[in-house]
Amino acid sequence: MTLTNNFVSLSLVKARASLDAACENLDQAVRQLPIIDGDTVMASPGLVTLLLHVVAARRQVRGLEEAIAMDAQLPPRSSICN
Repeated sequence: MTLTNNFVSLSLVKARASLDAACENLDQAVRQLPIIDGDTVMASPGLVTLLLHVVAARRQVRGLEEAIAMDAQLPPRSSICN
């Protein structure tokens, strides 16, 4: 495993932790919403911000997972140059 792979793997661990935290924050906010049957409820700016954090964190995780998957399919760098 190269230094770059270690960095990407560590970044993925951090990104997953960030996603978990963002999801937990969103879950807490949604649990605090009043339950109103039949009424339309608008999302507050704070709730929209939490949603955007979840989306951004998920995209970061997906991008890092794809980078790791692509790297795993490549031959080792030493054989590329030969």
